[in-house]
Amino acid sequence: MILYTSEFCPFCHSCRLVLELKALEHDAIPLDLEHKAAFPEKLSPYRHVPVLVHQRHRIFESAIINEYLEEVFPENSLLPSDPAEKANVRFWVDFVHARLVSAYFNLMNSDDPAQWPELNHKLGNWFRFIETRAFRKIWVSGESISLADVSLYPWIERFISAERYRGGSIPDDCSNIRAWVEAMKATPAVAACAKTERQYIAFFDRYWTPIQAGN
Repeated sequence: MILYTSEFCPFCHSCRLVLELKALEHDAIPLDLEHKAAFPEKLSPYRHVPVLVHQRHRIFESAIINEYLEEVFPENSLLPSDPAEKANVRFWVDFVHARLVSAYFNLMNSDDPAQWPELNHKLGNWFRFIETRAFRKIWVSGESISLADVSLYPWIERFISAERYRGGSIPDDCSNIRAWVEAMKATPAVAACAKTERQYIAFFDRYWTPIQAGN
C-alpha cells in the first residue's frame, strides 16, 4: 500500500493519522507540489495529493481515502457501529471540509489586513460551533477517536499559520477544544505524525509575512 503525500499538507496528514491509528503498513512517497511538472501525470485526475494506491486501485481525496481504509481494514475502527452515531461522525468530517477549512482559507488568502478582523471573527464562530455542539466526552463525536477527530486535528496543529500571519486565535471560551487538543497530542499515533511549531513556521514563512514584521 502506497500513500502519495506532501509533507505539510493537512489533507495528507489526516490520511497518515488513519494509517497510524490502524497500524497499517504502507510506503509514504512525498511529492513536490511546488513543481507540478514533476507530478506523475496519471496519478490523480486533479493532480494533487493525497492519493492511496492499494491492490492496483487508486483512491483520491482524503475523506474518501479514510472511509476506504475504514471499510477495507475495519480493525481499530474509526467509525461507530450505530448508524446514527456513524452519521454524526460524517457530519463533522463534512463540517471540517465545508465550513472550517473554507473559513480558514478565506482568512489566509486575504492580503488585505483590513479584512482580517472580520474573517477571524467568522473563523472563531465556527470554532464556537464545534465547542458547543461536539465533545459529548473528550472526542469530537462518540466514545472514542474517530474520523471526525482525524479530519479536524491537522488544521488545529497548523493553526500557528492563522495566529502568526493573520492575527487569528481560537476563542478563549473554547475549553473543550483545548482539552481535546491535549488528548490528541497524547495519542501515540498522533504524536508519530506530528510536526513542531518551529517546523511549521519555517515552512509557512516562505509564503506569508509574520504580522509583527509586516504590519
